[in-house]
Formats: sequence, C-alpha cells, structure tokens
Amino acid sequence: MKIDFMLIVLNGEPWIEAWLKTYEPHARKIFIIEGTDSERFNCVPNDIKQLCRTSDGHSVDKTREIVRGFGSDKVVLIDENPDTGNGFWKSKNHMIKQVNSRVEADWLWEADSDEFLHQGDIGQIKKCLKKRPEVLVWQFEVFNFWRSISHIVQGGWVSKYRRIFKWKPGVTKFSNHRPPTTTTDGPPATLPCNLYHYSYVLEKDAKYKPFYHQGMYGKGWFERKWLAWTPKNRKSIEVEGIGPARNFGRSWTKPVNVKHPEFVKPVLKGLVRDNIILP
Repeated sequence: MKIDFMLIVLNGEPWIEAWLKTYEPHARKIFIIEGTDSERFNCVPNDIKQLCRTSDGHSVDKTREIVRGFGSDKVVLIDENPDTGNGFWKSKNHMIKQVNSRVEADWLWEADSDEFLHQGDIGQIKKCLKKRPEVLVWQFEVFNFWRSISHIVQGGWVSKYRRIFKWKPGVTKFSNHRPPTTTTDGPPATLPCNLYHYSYVLEKDAKYKPFYHQGMYGKGWFERKWLAWTPKNRKSIEVEGIGPARNFGRSWTKPVNVKHPEFVKPVLKGLVRDNIILP
C-alpha cells in the first residue's frame, strides 16, 4: 500500500520541519504546493499582504529553504505556477489540482502544515486503510487548539476533516478544496484517532484570518476574542462564542490534558518558553 501526501503552504514556519518529519517516513511522495492564494488574498489589506508574501507571491519566512534542505527525494516542491512563473496562484482550487497528474499511490493524504499525529496513530491508520478497502474517504475528529497547548475549541464551526482519499492514478482528480473533494468521492468514514491542529495558537495567524476569510468574523474579532482570551477569563470572553461569526453557532474552549505528537512537541515547548503561545 502506497500513500502520497500533499500540502498547500504559505509561511509554514514554525511547523514545516516537524510536519515533514511526521509524514515523510510514511510517504511514497510528498507534494508541497507553495505560494499565494490570490483569490482570497485580494481581500487582505496591503499592509498585511506585505507581511505575508513576497512581491512574487512566495513565503516571507524560510519555508522553501527548509523544504529544499530536508534531504529526502520523496519531497517534491511545486513553487512556480506554470501560468505565472512565480508564487501567485489563482486560488486554492487551482493549487490542489496540481497533484492530479502526479499522484501514483493508492491513497492521497491532504494535510495542513499545522496538522500533526502521533507516529503510532499513523500506523493504526494504515491498518484501517487495509482493513476497509471499500472506504473511499477517511476523516478525522480534530483537536483544534486555541491560543495555548491546553485548550481546544468546541461547538460552532468545529467539524471533522476529510483528509485521506482512495486514489486511482489517471482517474481520480481533486475537484474542490473546500472541503477537499475528488472525482471518485464517497461517504467518509471516521478514523479512530484525533488530528492535532494548531491553526489558532499563533498571533500572526489569528490576525490574518478575519481578512482572509472575509465576512466570517465580527468586527474587532482579533482584539476582542483572540487577543483578550486567557485560560482564566475564557468563560466571560466566550459568552457569545469565540469563533467565526457567520452561521456557525456558538463556540467555546475546553481544557484538555493530552500528549502532543512527538515531532511537534519540541516546537510547542519552544513557543511556550518564548512567550509566543500560552501553556
């Protein structure tokens, strides 16, 4: 059984090296599509754009350098749009389709740069794929961490993530990114382990999201809901919810005591030590 992985990324630090260490041992190939999603980026103010991408659409951090220097022939970096010759892509739908003619595995696993699993859980997942070959799509229950390594989001917009797709090379293709969907899709089955997702722990990400996901957050969301939140005052902050405001219902946080995945654990420890995220 062969698994190809794919990642769409812009500014993958501080996660990208740990991400590669997590998934590379299990991969036939890893396809990394790097650059700017122009469709959504058009909604982002110029001052924030300049903090997020270079003049030719690439990451402003060392994402590309880390990927190139990782030292594995499994890793394929796709950082030039064949239409533009640089890092500007029309949309994430355009980016995800870059793997359609490249995947030669039995399964395609799509992931974000801040999504992690324990190595033992990946072994269990492989067993699930072999045991139930009739399943075309596998999804995860997710720990979505909020500002800290000890609280996750509940309710509202929180849902299962479709991530692993049965693939027929030359037949199966990605048709959509939100949610990830293929041309040979089917009803998803849920895996028996949790995905660890750190998309709401860094200030730079929280500040950017209301602009990128235009219309989904209330005015002043970053200051009122994210920046003001602490484990001590969380209940007062969450009275009317903390997540995206549009049609998702109220969301709140829940304290958890979990062991973080092996390769991301030292990254989190450093972020807490440097007061970048809360413990």
